[in-house]
Amino acid sequence: MADASPTLFDLPADIPALPYGGSSGWAGSETSEERARSADADGTTGRRQRRTLSLLASAGLQGMTWKEIAQETGWHHGTASGALSVLHKVGAIARLAETRSRSAVYVLPAHVAGRPVSGRRTTAGSRLLRQVLAEIDADLAEGRSWEARRRIQATLEMLGEDA
Repeated sequence: MADASPTLFDLPADIPALPYGGSSGWAGSETSEERARSADADGTTGRRQRRTLSLLASAGLQGMTWKEIAQETGWHHGTASGALSVLHKVGAIARLAETRSRSAVYVLPAHVAGRPVSGRRTTAGSRLLRQVLAEIDADLAEGRSWEARRRIQATLEMLGEDA
């Protein structure tokens, strides 16, 4: 019987994955943004993502944690977990509900084998933004544009932004 394990030819072609407005994302500082944009532009991001996919293909059903990826590649935690997070966000890999050494285990979708998986985690900021937008949407749907504008103003003030 032939081995049904994915090969490199089965891996996603749309690499690098840049799901954050055409970027692989960054931690928030200007230097982090500059580093990410540079890696995206010079091919580093794509090479890291392909290497991560290749390692996961080789790991098969066992999968790998960020620590194992970092040990294999010599990457820093942020580099390894960043590659895994982006690939998970775009659906190129799956994060199993199980853990190993207190870290999430990632596999290719073909290696999930019916095991429970974890979805993308949302941040508190994302949850709050969704709530505020839902409230503004409800205000507008009910013709209360003044209330929607008040909510927008209050949110901007909370963020310390000038309206």
